Parts: sequence; structure tokens; C-alpha cells
Amino acid sequence: MTEIKSVVVPGGAPTPKVRKKLPDAFARPRIDLDAGRIKREWKRIPVCNIVEGDIVPEVGRVEEIVSAFSADGDEPYVITLCGAGGIAKRFPGTAEILVFAPENAR
Repeated sequence: MTEIKSVVVPGGAPTPKVRKKLPDAFARPRIDLDAGRIKREWKRIPVCNIVEGDIVPEVGRVEEIVSAFSADGDEPYVITLCGAGGIAKRFPGTAEILVFAPENAR
């Protein structure tokens, strides 16, 4: 193949370098490894919109959601998120928490 070398043009600017392009017979198709995969992201959503399978800090992957009315006067509605290994955490029903969930959900 013919090779073009960089030559300095009067004025100091070098000429552009020519890159070799493979013929179509040797070019490989591009494969998108993320196609069809559910993409997730961290976002802040209300506790009442969390579903099983979401990931919550200090709880892990949510396996069970228990809603209850509290006898306390402070917060009448409480949601308990239960994770693997018996980890459970209570949240007020109006709270927004950080959740790792599918990006197009909710």
C-alpha cells in the first residue's frame, strides 16, 4: 500500500495524515452488548412507588413491602421494606428515598 508521510507546508502547519480504511469485505459489524438489557439508574422516588426487585441502600434488593398504619401520632402511615437476610427498614409513607431501579419505570 502507498504510504503518505506528513510534510510540513510552508507556514508551519503539518498536512493531515491519511488513515487506512479496511475494505468492506474485512470490516466487522458492530455489536451492541447492551441491547435488550434493562438499564437501571439511581433516582429519588417516593417510598409508596417502590416495587419488589428495586435496590435500596441499607436494605439491598427489596423482597417484601409491608404497608401499615402506625399507632404513633408522628407519622400515621409507615412502609417497611424487607430485604434479603431479614434486613428490614421502616420509612414514613411520604418520604422520598434513593432507589436503583429501571430508568424508564415510574
